[in-house]
Order: sequence, then C-alpha cells, then structure tokens
Amino acid sequence: MKRFKLSIIAVLVANSLTNVAIADADTPDVTHHETIVVTATRTDKYITDVPQMIAVATDEDIKYEQATDISETLNRMAGVEATGGPYGQVSIRGGSRGQVILNIDGINQSVDTNKGMASNPLNIDPMLVKQIEVIKGGGSVLYGSGGIGGVIVLRTKSVDELLDSNSNYGGFIRTRYDSSDEAFHTGVGIYGRSSDARFDYLITADGYNSELDEDNLTKHTKDQTRNLTGKFGMNISHDQRVQLNLKHSEREYTNEVIAPDNYDNNTIQLTHELYHSDNINLKTNISYAKAERKAAMTNTMAGLQESNVDRFQFDTQNTHYVKLNSTSHELTYGFNALNTKQKGIVNGEEENFANANGQRKEYGIFMQDTVRWDRVTATGALRYVNYNMDGSSSTNVKTEKILPSLGLTIDATNWLALYASYSHDFRAPSIDEMYTEIQFSPIMAIIPNPDLKPENSVNHEVGFGLHHSGLFTESDYGSFRFTYFNQNIDDMIEASPTFTINPITGVMEYTTINIAKANRSGIELELNYNVENWLFSASTDYRKMKDKNTNIEYRYARNLNTAITYKLPILNIDATWLTNSASSSEISGSRIGGYTVQDLRVQTNYNGLELSAGVRNLFDKEYQTERGFEGEERTYMMGAAYHF
Repeated sequence: MKRFKLSIIAVLVANSLTNVAIADADTPDVTHHETIVVTATRTDKYITDVPQMIAVATDEDIKYEQATDISETLNRMAGVEATGGPYGQVSIRGGSRGQVILNIDGINQSVDTNKGMASNPLNIDPMLVKQIEVIKGGGSVLYGSGGIGGVIVLRTKSVDELLDSNSNYGGFIRTRYDSSDEAFHTGVGIYGRSSDARFDYLITADGYNSELDEDNLTKHTKDQTRNLTGKFGMNISHDQRVQLNLKHSEREYTNEVIAPDNYDNNTIQLTHELYHSDNINLKTNISYAKAERKAAMTNTMAGLQESNVDRFQFDTQNTHYVKLNSTSHELTYGFNALNTKQKGIVNGEEENFANANGQRKEYGIFMQDTVRWDRVTATGALRYVNYNMDGSSSTNVKTEKILPSLGLTIDATNWLALYASYSHDFRAPSIDEMYTEIQFSPIMAIIPNPDLKPENSVNHEVGFGLHHSGLFTESDYGSFRFTYFNQNIDDMIEASPTFTINPITGVMEYTTINIAKANRSGIELELNYNVENWLFSASTDYRKMKDKNTNIEYRYARNLNTAITYKLPILNIDATWLTNSASSSEISGSRIGGYTVQDLRVQTNYNGLELSAGVRNLFDKEYQTERGFEGEERTYMMGAAYHF
C-alpha cells in the first residue's frame, strides 16, 4: 500500500471586516441570526469551523433571486458554472461534470453520463429547497469517488419547516411566466402532520410546457416536463424517524433532430434516523432509481433509441461524541455501496450509441475524527474505495484506493479564523466515457478508449474567514472568506480536442483521453454585509488550468457577482439588484470578450399571497459566455404564489 505523506500549510493574514461568537467545543454559543450551519463534513457544523471554501445559498437567497431553476443560484457562486433544464450540468473550478458529486437529501445522484440519460437532478422546485452547499475542491474522502472538483449538498424542506407552528396542514399553488422559454412554470403542493405529530406528508406536482419558433422548422422546439414528489414520514419515537421519498419525472422534447425524445425517471428512497445518545447518531439511506428514454433520431446513422439506467445505492453513517480531558472528539464512520447498470438499444439491437452498455459497482468505508482543543480544530479522514466497471468491450476497470484528507482550523481571535486542508481524490472513468460509440456520419465517429485511466488528484487549500457583528452599527453583520487552492491531477479525463484518421475506413475518430499531468489553481473571495433593511453580497474568483506536459495554460474568466437587496417593511416589498460581470477568457484556443449584465427582482407578500416580477439582462447586453455560446437576451419574469 502506498504511504501517503500528509502535510498542513497554515497561513496568517491580518485585519478584517467581520464577528460571530466562536463555537465552544461541545455547546457552541453562537447567537447571531446570520450564522450558517453546513453539513460539509457529513455532520452539522458552523461554516466558520470548516477548513475549506464552501459557498452556501439559503432558501432566502433563492427567494430574492426568484430562481426558476437551481442552476441560476449556482451560477452566482464563485468558481461554479451550471446549466439548467432537464439535462443540465455543473462544473466547479473548471472541472468536468463527472468531477462533481451531487448529494440530495443524503443520496448521491447520477450526473456522469453524457448521452442525456442523466436527467438533471437539480430539476427541483426551488420553493422546496432549504439550502445549497457547494464544497469546492476535494470531496471524495467523505462522499465517494468522483469528488475531484467538489460536492454539491442540497437539502430540501421538511414538513415542519413548511408548516406554521400553530397549524397541522398547509399547501401552496404557484405559477410563473418566463419569457426565455415562453412558458408558465406551475406547481401545487399539500403537506401536513397528524395531531400528535407522529405522521407527516408532503405531496407536490410541478411542470411546464414550452414551444418556441413554431414557424421555423429548423429551430422549432417543444418541451413538456412533469414532476410528482411525495414525502411520507413517521416519528417512531422522540429519537427515531423513518421517511419514504418518491419522485416521478417525465419529459417529452422535440426539435429538428429528435422527434420525439421521451424520458421517464422514477426514484424511491427510504431514510432512517436514530439519535439515542452521544454514541448513537445513525443515518441510513437506501435508494433505487430507474431511468428510461426513447428517442427517434432523424439522423439516418442513429434511428430509434431505447435506453435505461438502473441505480441502487446504500449509505449509512454513525457519529460518536467523546470528551477526553481538554479535547473533544466527533468520530464519524460509515459505509456506502453503489450499483449502476446501463443498457442501450438502437433499432431493436443492443448498441453503445443509445447509451453505453455497462455496469458500475462501487463500495467504500470511511472514518473521520474531528478533534477540538481550545481554539484549534483538526479534522482527519480516511476512505477505502473499491471500484469495478464492466462494459461491452473486453476492457474492464478494477481499482482499490486509500484516500486521506486532513484539515485544520484555528480561531486566531473572536473575529478571525484561519484554515488549511489537504486531500487525495479519485475518479474512475464513467461507463459512457469508457465505452460510448457514436457514428455521426460516414466520415465522423466517437470511439471507445480501452486504455482510459482513472483520475487521481492532490488538493491543497489555505484561507481565512472574518466575521463580525456591530462593525459600523449595533445591528450590522459582515463576513469575508478568502481561499487559495492548488490541485494537481494525474490522468485527467477529457474529450479529445482533435481527431485521428482511421487508416482503414478513413473516418475521423474522436475519443476520450487522459491528460497525464494537469494543474488547477486560483483564488476565491466571498463578502456579505447586512445592516438594517439592506443585504449585500459579492463573490469573485481567479482560476487557471495548465497542461504540465505541454505547458499550455488556460485562463478562465474572472467573475464578479453582486447582489443588493432592500427590504421595505412598510409596504412589505423586497427589491434585489443583481450584477454578473466576467472578464475576457481563453480556454479553448479563442479569446472571448468580457461583459457585465444587470438583473432586477421585485416581490411582495401579503397574507400568504406572493407576487413577483423580474428582468434578466436589463439593458439587453449582447455577449458570449465563457464557452462561446450566445448570452441570454433581455427576458421577463412574472410570478404569483399563494400559501395556505
């Protein structure tokens, strides 16, 4: 077994702008309402105690932004890029979608297929989202293989969080018009609990119909999406609970190439929680998901596709709390298992065009100890992962890894926290990356790469956080976080930018390749300041990637996102001004110019009735995104919701 040399780098930085009372080892005395609790280390912690950069969006942030899709919220975080819609994807710090783990309510979601079978797990009604946490950098040690870029942890609201304290039932109905897709996004929901609070339920339905460019055959698209969700919980005792989550999603999409594209996804999840003592804090999740897709391709090289993915997952963990002399220990350990099967059929025959055929099996065991002593918190973790993938070719992937991580947080003063972290991360190639075969035309094809190797990375991060109440007035609060990261990746997986000519067929062939050695580095900053009726936030980043073999360097756009919200209590109106600025960038051999886009949101709430309106790209700025796509023109939003 390889011996890993663990190292810690500490940084000292002065002066601040921000204060939250520092958490005590056992019973944190943090009273400020702006204190954020996160689950980045798989247990609840204040964000100031986590030794790496974490971006957080609460349900209040989502409400002020009037997000129709969770990707809108993610795009406002430093170093995060997201695309919405049913087949959207997420990138953190310039990594691929396969380098990001998405965990929703305790279960890792499928995001790594490239043939449309991985329906966007973020296709969730924003009204039901409690909090989004983006853990940047390494995340494989605690969440499994694939976390080289980071982890997105999303928590949805419980029935108790939706209900008023004096009511045992409630519901909502909402609709929202968005001119970008000329569709009404509509949702309804009912929720409640029994009089003794033993049983509770939440049932929601949402969807939309969109049809664009009806008079233009080459641009005409039609999109119909439906989601049905149910949560049914039972409190067995005061310290034990079980919950059943059910979700059905369906989509029918039509354009000039696919007519139609039908997608169905069904998920069932069973959750058990037991909090009995300092030694028993047990969480267990069992999940099964089945996705099916049928697409009639007008491309003659394709034909009728039938694809399906079956995904089973088991995850359990327990936490001990132990006090030893002057130190306290939070010991968390767990086990997870994943089994994914993919199958693709084209015109009645099994083929890798519709969906790469294969099976992925993974299981892992992890242990983490968080040690608190006075003003110092050290977190060490270790994971054993066993990965096995079989496909339709003779090449299989079998890997065992030991992944360590180490973090250190120092509460230098009651307003300054220093942190540093180190982690090893791992990602095996996905089934699609390994086995996909696509014959686009008689002269162009994508072929498998039987020699594709797993990715391995080492991530270092140092930073500091400042937090202060009463900075300029008795009631204000501010926070500032800075981080520098440096990540070395061996055998980084990406699509080949060039093709080779098959000497026998003459076909131009593309494939997935490994970059032997790559480096990603950069800085990220986040600022928040709240005073009376004003809320202000800003985030920015600087990122670059280097192919160490060729010395080619890619510089990503420097993004600056700001949000200013003013609350007018007399009229019960909230107004938010959003700015998104990006510098020029060079990530694909061509230079993309910078831009600044302004958005406006206004909303009001009266006796359960919410009215909202907004404008994206207020001044109708023409621009290109970092990936070279045309930016969104000026679009309008109007919405109404009623809660009862």
